[in-house]
Amino acid sequence: MTTPPVGGEHLTTVTQMGASPVVSVIMPFLDAAAYLRQAAGSVLGQSWQAVELLLVDDGGTDGSDRIAGELAASDPRVRVLAHEGRRNRGTGPSRALGISQASGDLVAFLDADDAWEPHHLADQVALLATHPEADLVCGRDWVWRSWRDPAATDVLSDLAFAPGAVVQGKQLLAAVLRNGALATSTCSLVARRETILGVVPHLEAFPGLFEDQVVNAWLQLRGDAVMSGTASAWYRMHDRSISVRLGDEEVRAYRRFLTWTRQQLEEQGETGDSQLLELLDCALAGASEASSPPQRSRLGGLLRAAVPAGARRGARRALSALRRGRTADPEVGPKEVARVLHRHGAHVRGDVLVLGDPAEVIGSTAATSVQCRPWPGPQAAVGPAHPLADVDSDAYDCIVLLQDPATPGAGDLGLRHLRRALRPAGVLLVVLRGEVPALAEGLRDVFGWDAVSRDAPGGPFPVVLRAFVPAD
Repeated sequence: MTTPPVGGEHLTTVTQMGASPVVSVIMPFLDAAAYLRQAAGSVLGQSWQAVELLLVDDGGTDGSDRIAGELAASDPRVRVLAHEGRRNRGTGPSRALGISQASGDLVAFLDADDAWEPHHLADQVALLATHPEADLVCGRDWVWRSWRDPAATDVLSDLAFAPGAVVQGKQLLAAVLRNGALATSTCSLVARRETILGVVPHLEAFPGLFEDQVVNAWLQLRGDAVMSGTASAWYRMHDRSISVRLGDEEVRAYRRFLTWTRQQLEEQGETGDSQLLELLDCALAGASEASSPPQRSRLGGLLRAAVPAGARRGARRALSALRRGRTADPEVGPKEVARVLHRHGAHVRGDVLVLGDPAEVIGSTAATSVQCRPWPGPQAAVGPAHPLADVDSDAYDCIVLLQDPATPGAGDLGLRHLRRALRPAGVLLVVLRGEVPALAEGLRDVFGWDAVSRDAPGGPFPVVLRAFVPAD
């Protein structure tokens, strides 16, 4: 199944329908001074500007409250909330306070040390507009290690179902109970406010562990979910991230979560959900017998990077190739580049983005508009700060890479942004002044193995790699 178009095209449709839903973004913070400005900035800098940011002060002593106040004073979309007496009550009660005060039609969550790419909310809102029968969007996130160590690997979380699929929430809950790695992370969830409001009193009982899965389970027991294939949320891993400790406290919290979920199912009178009841009972039995809960990946904020080995290998292959670098063939100049691109002129059509010096390349083509920007250099930032992260989704019919991408950082992260920016039936043309086999592998990892082809005319002419986005 191909990923449904999201972003610019659907965003226009939403606007034409007269629907510009406000998204209430809830961000609890506790001693988050080092990250709060970046996290809040990634919300306020969204291409979907109809947002309100609710900063929920959970106490703390590092000056985060002062930063929150400055953010509120500088942008009317920001509100600061706090518990009575500015007490530290935990993440669950803080999320509950934010939900209860939210005024938007949609509710999203972002922790104070995480971040979104600029198109994140636009894509999620567009997906809900396309699927009005869905009550929530469940997406993916990156385990973000490279923010501190550029050599570290960022890993993408798994989805329970194919992107674009609309599934019953109980099916999704069953998949999570079978494999905790499929649990939706908080920063990748967007829900309709009318569906999520009822969870507020229940969060009081989960101050610090499994409160995110309480939100997920509440929604999954009461609505349908649409799966988002976008990868624009970044979960920052650092010394304060909840680690895989799985001690007695975590086991007790896990059992409390499972017991609560079972009670919610029973209160609905859904005696026909025998499979879900069986899975809950099995998980409870396992938690009672073991010293740690089984298969726990993203429950209560815990994250174990679970991505297919093939995807990890592909990313490593592409990145290693890009770091090696090569010397360009001096015989291949702008004229040769222009001539080889003329062979592919049928693809250079509609809205075109050129990365690198266009020189005399875009000549007699079917392009209606051409935008040019430099290709990111070899020291380009990764994660949500990547120079290509601000490229609009579904914005181009063709993207042409003219500068040799074997030297700059054109790995999985850069190619992923370009894949997102292409419309259905769009094409990416990569002009190489020589062979870079690992780059072709990287393209296949991002676009699919059957969507990449190669044109090597020989002589002084450059090699062209073509990557297609399937048509609807």
